[in-house]
Amino acid sequence: MAHLHVKTEQLPWVRNNDPRSSLDFHSVRRGHQVFREVFAPCHGLKYLTFRDWEKFMTPMEVKEFAQDYECPDTPAEDGSDRMRPCNRADMYPSPFKNKEQAMFSNNGAVPPDLSLMAYARGQPNSTWPPHGRWAGWDYLFNLLTSYGREPPAGVEVPEGKHFNPYFEGGVIGMPPPLNDGMIEYEDGTPATVSQMAKDVTMFLAWAADPHQESRVKSFYKIFLSFGTLMVYGLYASRVTLNPFKFRQISFPKLGK
Repeated sequence: MAHLHVKTEQLPWVRNNDPRSSLDFHSVRRGHQVFREVFAPCHGLKYLTFRDWEKFMTPMEVKEFAQDYECPDTPAEDGSDRMRPCNRADMYPSPFKNKEQAMFSNNGAVPPDLSLMAYARGQPNSTWPPHGRWAGWDYLFNLLTSYGREPPAGVEVPEGKHFNPYFEGGVIGMPPPLNDGMIEYEDGTPATVSQMAKDVTMFLAWAADPHQESRVKSFYKIFLSFGTLMVYGLYASRVTLNPFKFRQISFPKLGK
């Protein structure tokens, strides 16, 4: 029972063909809307600060988004806790104050943090490149779109649980999170289950490595700068050192 699950197949993500390519940030922005309206009440992103969202949102949007949450402030004079609206420098707050509150709100289960979920799940293939790194993306998409199937013979689904062939063991406590038309996208994209699953997968892929795009840009800047300096250095060495290479120095003969 513990090993009953379907292995994910490689899906045509953009980076499967070219690791240098960028994420689809239109999809990332839509995925943030899905996460905020559907998953944020139960799941956190503990490794992100609000200013990380400025990768695909304006600073004003991030400021307004952060102020919807409360973060700990300096204690009051009597030592009691105080809260304040969050700002862009604060860490994204957890939806629960502690583990016990999370278990009480979810029938004894603790919803996992989703910060690194895009790279923490899936069954990487032995082939390279590059499916191993993106197997988690395939897993998330298939998991979110595979509810509602009939369990195979011999698989018992306890009351309050759900069958999902891509989850380890085949039985998952999370109910189907997505339904067609449950949200209204800001850009008018039809909110089908597959579209929302793809978008929230893209958002979680960004959340797992929010600085990847910056590193790629820095690499190309350094590479181009180094190449330019190298060409200039070769040219300068030939112009400035060439006379010394072919100059003949003669010394006068000393008389007897």
